[in-house]
Amino acid sequence: MGTRFRCLVFAAMAPVLTANLMSCGDDVTGGGDSGAEGDVGRPETGDGGPGEVDGGLETGDGGQGDTGTVGDTSVPSDASHPSDVSDQTDGGPVTGDGAFDAGPDAGADAATDAGFDSSDQSDASDASYLSDVSADAGDAGVADGGPGDAADAGPEAEDAGPADAGACTPDPQTPADGVRTVLMAHPYGAAGSDCGRNVEVLRLDSQGVLTQSGTQIEVDDCPKRIVFSPDGRLVIIASYNDHVAPHPMSVKVYRHDAAGDLTFVGKIDGLDGTAPEDIAFSHDGKKAYVTDFDSQGGVHVLDVEPGCRISYVTKIPLWAPTSIAVLPGDDFAVAVGGQDPKDLAMLDLGTNTVAAHHDLFADFVDAPYVAVSPDGRGVLVPSGNPYSDVGNMLFALKIDYSGAIPVPSINSALTAVNSPEGVLYSPDGTKAIVTNVEDNKATWFNVAADGKPTTGGSITGMLLADRVAMLSRGPHAGTVLVGALSDIHVLKFTSTGVQKLQKLSFGGGYEAMTGDVAVEP
Repeated sequence: MGTRFRCLVFAAMAPVLTANLMSCGDDVTGGGDSGAEGDVGRPETGDGGPGEVDGGLETGDGGQGDTGTVGDTSVPSDASHPSDVSDQTDGGPVTGDGAFDAGPDAGADAATDAGFDSSDQSDASDASYLSDVSADAGDAGVADGGPGDAADAGPEAEDAGPADAGACTPDPQTPADGVRTVLMAHPYGAAGSDCGRNVEVLRLDSQGVLTQSGTQIEVDDCPKRIVFSPDGRLVIIASYNDHVAPHPMSVKVYRHDAAGDLTFVGKIDGLDGTAPEDIAFSHDGKKAYVTDFDSQGGVHVLDVEPGCRISYVTKIPLWAPTSIAVLPGDDFAVAVGGQDPKDLAMLDLGTNTVAAHHDLFADFVDAPYVAVSPDGRGVLVPSGNPYSDVGNMLFALKIDYSGAIPVPSINSALTAVNSPEGVLYSPDGTKAIVTNVEDNKATWFNVAADGKPTTGGSITGMLLADRVAMLSRGPHAGTVLVGALSDIHVLKFTSTGVQKLQKLSFGGGYEAMTGDVAVEP
């Protein structure tokens, strides 16, 4: 099934979290450790939650593959058949120009030196996507008589091409050994039951040490997902305000320059869905895909001019998709979702349709993320919902490329993987890591040549370990960032396992609690 179920009542978390703290150790355990099964899931945005709880100095002793702690840095502060969606119309305007500017517009769109439009206007004065947007400095976009004009009810791009071609000259990609930008969402407001709007900017220096920059950018309510483009020069941030009906989703786009500064480019408003879950770029960086967890949702397709701008293309109808991953070659993608009994879809990215539906799992899976192996022949799907018959499991899929359409099947299924959430393969595909939210740890696996994972060990002492991101290029390739309650932990894949390097704390209070994390490639 493709049904996603959220069971956490955040207001009841405080006493349980206290109990978790009492049993939260800082050691690294050996193979097969799954920890005691807990009773608290990932804190959902807007449900409230505890203030900062710091497990203290992380050590990292005694486990396979762990070589100790380098430092603890604390800083205050789907359709049953393939669908033709060529004339799919999707309800809602594009704010401003469908092909976003390379940089901040004049007037209401002017970005501050922190890299955001604090008033969040972004051409909001346009009553609809039919409006003349040429008033914006640098925007020459006019209605072109095609999709997106008066006969179209959807947020199609208004221009045949970039509105200001030639005006955008993105910086080259950061050198492999250069300083990287790290972004951390803070999705909770001061009251805990309200939305936060901040994304914090951090730096991962040339020595692999993570520090705060002192800069935050203001986005929309409850930032949900943050993803860098493959060249690191664009950032997409999806937000989901689950406090105020009709719970609108938003997708904001930022340019990211060589100095690590973020400049607001544009915002796509009014998408027909209500719940952004995951974002994936194509490997060439020319397309992006946003899953929309709703019965009338699907996968939103965005066109990307690398380093410059992003415009809306269409929606691939799919019932309540959660996670998505693009396969090598950029011709197909795997998406978890579909109407019962279907639970996984193979998307044709050339036609923007569902190429095939599959029923792989015996019950619904709750998979906010999936990971594709570097060779594209393996996919890891965590299933963390305890109310599912296949909850607390990690599925390893294999992809058969012998036909015209790739075919997924279950290669192996690991049980007793409690509350799995974030998942990644190592850069060479020989290892993988999964966060275990309720067990306050991450479990790492050895991946055999046939794609089957076996448990290698775990890194503990990470309270409500949740979202993950990994640097896959340069001398620090394999560095993994794990967002925990109000901390970020720095781990690294090694030849023998996973090593803990650092913990950085964001302080106390609801506003310090972490959400998604992303690292510049």
